[in-house]
Amino acid sequence: MKACSMRSLALSVCLFVTSLSYAWQPLLYQAHDGTVYYKGKPYNEGLPEAITIKDIQYVGSTFYFSTREHGFFKRSLGDSYWQNITPRDAHARTINGLLKSYRSISAFCIDGSDPNVIYLATKYSLYRSRDGGKTWQNVALTGLPANACITALYANGTTLLVGTSWNGVYRYSGNRFVGFSSGLPRKPYSDSVVFIEEVYRISQEFCITTYTNEVYSYNGATWKKRYGGHTAHMYGGSINSGVVVVDNNAVVTLTGQQQQYHELSPIKALCALYADGTRYVFLKAKSLHRDSIRGLYAGVPSSWKVVKELVAVAKKTGYNALVFDIKDDYGNVYVDDTTASSVGALRSALSAEEVCAYVHAQNIKVIARMVVFKDQRLFSAFDNKYAIKDSTTKKPWRGNPKEYWVDPYAEFVHSYNVAIAKEAERCGFDEIQFDYIRFPTDGPVHRCVFGFKPDNGIYKYEAVAQFLRSAKQILTIPVSVDVYGFTVWYEFGQWLGQDIEAMASIVDVLCPMVYPSHYGRKFFEGSINASGYYAIVTESTARALMKSQAIVRPYLQAFNMLSPGWGYHYIQNQVQGCNDAGVDGYILWNAGRDYGVILNK
Repeated sequence: MKACSMRSLALSVCLFVTSLSYAWQPLLYQAHDGTVYYKGKPYNEGLPEAITIKDIQYVGSTFYFSTREHGFFKRSLGDSYWQNITPRDAHARTINGLLKSYRSISAFCIDGSDPNVIYLATKYSLYRSRDGGKTWQNVALTGLPANACITALYANGTTLLVGTSWNGVYRYSGNRFVGFSSGLPRKPYSDSVVFIEEVYRISQEFCITTYTNEVYSYNGATWKKRYGGHTAHMYGGSINSGVVVVDNNAVVTLTGQQQQYHELSPIKALCALYADGTRYVFLKAKSLHRDSIRGLYAGVPSSWKVVKELVAVAKKTGYNALVFDIKDDYGNVYVDDTTASSVGALRSALSAEEVCAYVHAQNIKVIARMVVFKDQRLFSAFDNKYAIKDSTTKKPWRGNPKEYWVDPYAEFVHSYNVAIAKEAERCGFDEIQFDYIRFPTDGPVHRCVFGFKPDNGIYKYEAVAQFLRSAKQILTIPVSVDVYGFTVWYEFGQWLGQDIEAMASIVDVLCPMVYPSHYGRKFFEGSINASGYYAIVTESTARALMKSQAIVRPYLQAFNMLSPGWGYHYIQNQVQGCNDAGVDGYILWNAGRDYGVILNK
């Protein structure tokens, strides 16, 4: 298999990996429609019609696999069907109760000394079964940082290890988790904030990082790098008596100090697992969805002069979409809506129908941007009923003095925004793009009180996901979401409510805002220069593709802020970074709608 084909496959899906303990392993892989194949034949008895497998492990004579929303399954070779052994408590939550579907299984492991003992994580919760999955108990996460997302598990007798998305690795000791991350790769964001690279495989001897494609060994005091990928693109791995990684077109086995290389099967697979040096397990990759949108942010359609100037810029430079605000950063609404009128949010602008018709006549698409949970108008309406409250002052909560946030758990807030989006669709927009689709992050967020939050253990990202599902059920045009660039690097679903896996399973397009200026001065070792910002855009886009099943269309920086060498080539280097990562579509952001930088080459 050629390296380039493996690379494009790997960038299109999450990593699927397997841990083996047997000397012989049959072929098992997942087709595009969710069908699981065993020795080339369907092996789906007892499974839902379409599934997204995240991880498979084979222990003794039993297969185990986790999914994104259908739970956790096991099947022995002699069984006639798969058993769903997911913890009952792992059902996905909504504002109104439980869903039939499950939370995404982020990690699981079978105890090496007792196969009846299983550990399973749903990102921010951990469960243990002592009877092969018949019953489960919650495991307290004492010692883990708040909002730490579990991405790897290992158990053997009294040893329990946990890997996380950006907080490092931990050992369970004395009824609490204790960190031992010395030596693992770090990404400094600022003087006070440092991210430790995500771990997706861990044992007492080794761990494998998800995105930096590295294997580390533990000497009892610190982790030391053993393998970094001879082509810098590692696509999967397992930990048995040694470590097996899939790197471009070879399987690499690390045993002691030796490295053995084996060519991959011609099966177009994302990941292979070592068994006896000749047999492997493969999981098929999903197709990569390409996007042809090249857009410009156009702000509020306030005058025909501005609209026509932006159309002229787009046509001259080869851009084919304009993004107009129909609900802005203050909650002002620019399409007709009865509720928006009653709360004083309606503002005058050009007729949305006429703007859409004019832009369409120029063979340019129109996208409607809506700011959702940052909304000064709704914040102030109804005696601040829907505002987030402050636990100290008992008044409406304020973080950043310029921002006003409403409660993402409030069902009225959801329906209010969906109704505005539906009106935008009626006006002729080709796509609805939700922005500020998250919880607040600036200011004393620890004092936020969400009065509409139900007492059912709902995660923050589940409230956001519920809003997006509601919108998708009502709208017939594509839906996109703008997300922080950092959310494609690490898991922040329980911090700011943006979970890429969950959002991208609902919407059509994911728009990570990968502005190099917003990654912190120390990121990439402070290399905010031509090579540094190219690397930020490329790596961010590549990680987004690995996490997202939706189209990835990044927002690029078209404003002069912490941008050395600012000019046309600054923009083009970002575009090249997108293309090199496997993405064709993108949108330029300039809040002032000043795109002279792409006109004056």
